Amino acid sequence: MRAPMLFSSDYKSFYCQFSDPSYVKKLKLEMLTAIANESNTYEIVTELCEYAGNVDVPIARESIRAVGKIALQQYDVNAIVDRLLQFLEMDKDYVTAETLVLVKDLLRKYPQWSHDCIAVVGNISSKNIQEPKGKAALIWMLGEYSQDMHDAPYILENLVENWDEEHSPEVRLHLLTAVMKCFFKRPPETQKALGATLSAGLSDTQQDVHDRALFYYRLLQYNPNVAERVVNPPKQAVSVFADTQSSETKDRIFDEFNSLSVVYQKVCKLILSELLIKTLHMEIFTCYFM
Repeated sequence: MRAPMLFSSDYKSFYCQFSDPSYVKKLKLEMLTAIANESNTYEIVTELCEYAGNVDVPIARESIRAVGKIALQQYDVNAIVDRLLQFLEMDKDYVTAETLVLVKDLLRKYPQWSHDCIAVVGNISSKNIQEPKGKAALIWMLGEYSQDMHDAPYILENLVENWDEEHSPEVRLHLLTAVMKCFFKRPPETQKALGATLSAGLSDTQQDVHDRALFYYRLLQYNPNVAERVVNPPKQAVSVFADTQSSETKDRIFDEFNSLSVVYQKVCKLILSELLIKTLHMEIFTCYFM
């Protein structure tokens, strides 16, 4: 989408009408997300929140995702986080699942909101979440913030006990990592769950799940301190998510896939120019001060 800011003052023109076909509503949601800025974010998010209870489930999902995308653009985050947390009280499975995924991403970018988010997320029962991505997001938060969630070890233990009933590899992978993280933060309460998780993972028929369980087992066997540094290292807030980059930048990085562009999320030309500037600075410093 080129130059969406040209339409930022006409954002109300992209509000969805009841009679709009689904494909038109989806395009309007994309436009509202693209034209959101400091001056119109509150009004746009207020409108998008109205769509979360839409009888058209795909549109409701898209509206929740749109709210999250706007939040990740750093526009009026305070109000948006409050709105997202209110979605968790709607008691609709798809709304809860989509919201949990967004809350997870928000916490990765704005860890300072963890206290407010965890207070609400901690009251959600994993039994009420059927969608794998929503359950995986909840499990991630249980592991990442287990020191702040009193019941985290016991919720994870209950999930491990129902391992065979969980058929999603994504959920099982998140569960393995979450239990490991919880173990290093609250060892006495998680030791039993860790043993059961590793045992279940090693017996899993999914290759990815089996390999991760084997990796964790050997890592603990080698050195628990090293395992903690690998599984639960200090983390920095995410500055930019890959899916928020411009399509042009992503295309150029993809063209240079087998290079450092993927690591630095910059095209090779830009990386080389920055390295050249640093080299010149070092040479100048050496000439004058050494």
